[in-house]
Amino acid sequence: MSKAARSLKLYSYVMFIFGVLLVARPEMIAPGESGATLGIVRSLGAMLIVLAYYYRVAATNELTAFFHASVVGRLGLAGFQAFAVQRGWLNKSSLGGAALDFLSALWTYSALRSDARR
Repeated sequence: MSKAARSLKLYSYVMFIFGVLLVARPEMIAPGESGATLGIVRSLGAMLIVLAYYYRVAATNELTAFFHASVVGRLGLAGFQAFAVQRGWLNKSSLGGAALDFLSALWTYSALRSDARR
């Protein structure tokens, strides 16, 4: 398994865990909310679980084009999250997720470069 595939495989596990947490404990993200708001958070958690599955399959099958696309996507997501915090759309705790996405994207990018040199 390439270094890039390993980075995505690990990232898929992280996404899966966060997805399960959002489904099981949506109030962690939306404290004090109820009803439809928690339903939306649970739906986002379920989507994260599906996305984690896609990442796992891509890693297992060495889908390099997906690896490159994921780097761009995760950097874009991190940028959006930082922008949303600055605009007041998200609370500052969202910066932890942005940092995770940013650093994991850099890890995959570095692994792709390393794999290309082999």
